[in-house]
Amino acid sequence: MKKIINNEKGIALIAVLLMITVISILAIALMGVTATNVKLSSGERDYQSAYYIAEAGVNLKMQEILSGTVDLDRLESVEPSIYREEKFEESFGNQPKAIVTIEGPVLTNDLTNYKIVSTGTIGNRSRTAVSSFSINTAGGSCIDKLQEEDVAVFSNGKITLTGSATIEGAAWTNMSDENTITLTGSGRITGDIFIGSSLRDNIINKPHYINIREPKSKPKLYCEPEEFPILPSNLPRLPDGGPVNNNILTVGSWPYQTYTITEDASLDQIRIVSHSTLTIDTGNSDRLIRVKELNQAGHIKVVGSGSLSIFIEDKFTFVGGSSILPNENVDNISIFYAGEEKFTAAGGTSIHGSLHAKRSDVELGGGTSLKGHLISGGKNVKVTGGAQADSQLIYAPNSKVTLEGGVRTGTIIANEFEGSGATTAKFAPVEKSEYDHFFSEKHQFQFDPVYEQ
Repeated sequence: MKKIINNEKGIALIAVLLMITVISILAIALMGVTATNVKLSSGERDYQSAYYIAEAGVNLKMQEILSGTVDLDRLESVEPSIYREEKFEESFGNQPKAIVTIEGPVLTNDLTNYKIVSTGTIGNRSRTAVSSFSINTAGGSCIDKLQEEDVAVFSNGKITLTGSATIEGAAWTNMSDENTITLTGSGRITGDIFIGSSLRDNIINKPHYINIREPKSKPKLYCEPEEFPILPSNLPRLPDGGPVNNNILTVGSWPYQTYTITEDASLDQIRIVSHSTLTIDTGNSDRLIRVKELNQAGHIKVVGSGSLSIFIEDKFTFVGGSSILPNENVDNISIFYAGEEKFTAAGGTSIHGSLHAKRSDVELGGGTSLKGHLISGGKNVKVTGGAQADSQLIYAPNSKVTLEGGVRTGTIIANEFEGSGATTAKFAPVEKSEYDHFFSEKHQFQFDPVYEQ
């Protein structure tokens, strides 16, 4: 009996079995904890994603409203918008979707108020994002709002200052991502900084030694692209004779170093040779000139008390030393350029009037003087060197506006803004009477920051 009791054969097997059992229990418990964590992480991921989808639905609806595809006057007949496959990629096996509706209108004083409600769904998770917006029914424009706030630069996106580039006045952006406003070197902003959205961390990226004001939250402000006017039709052709041949006017060939137009006219081409002058007499009325190509190396002089509008269909060549000058008020001259080639002016050129480029890029180089407003529907506007501009608007809401050197006064409206070198964008008040007639009447939209309902 004693031998049987002291027999330890098989104890190792029992110990191994016990260890395997304990390890198995621990493994099962760990797997349970892991599965729970994965489920929680997956749920948290879907929870956050649902809000981002809802927020994206709000932004998509904003763009539709701004593009004019939503009839706000007939909201009762507008079905909710459902954004899914065509807008959102599949995520972790689930197809996100956003159901978006517009509520309103609610009238308060001069504002018509609406609310965008977007419910984002991914998997079994749903969250709702909301943004209110208003339309100013008392007229006015984003220019009026920016002038009221002493804004030197408004950008729908990023604002970048390098070197010693400076914004003297307020800066306003609709973006609130990290590094939306970047200052390097000794760049600075002297006025208020407005963020047209919720304030977040790291919106401004700057060296520690640059002191600027703390940003303030504002409703998003949208500056719509300016509509290009319809080119005038049925203007008379100038009769052949003298410098006019086959609807081409050439000023500069002897004995026609000068020539005067006293009536509305439509021409295929105007050529002005260096040191020659074309005079356009407006009298006391509005004068319209339509030309397919303006090739200018000389001067256009405008006389009379009336206004002049020059419509250029295809090509605008404006070489060194050229000028378009009024007898009196720069507000009386408007140049409308509908061509696609980039408009470039440099080397002592002068336009003492307003320039509206329908879709072309614009570059003003050293020595250029533009005393009027610059409106562009192109993707890039660049002002370099010593180009001069007096208390003007640069209105280019689709463009990246780049300043390199010199001082620009007035207000700049851009899709993105970049200043470099020793350039300064300086706010200066512009009288409403000086620009109001040049811009078509628009709704003034203001969108509040998106929040969760």
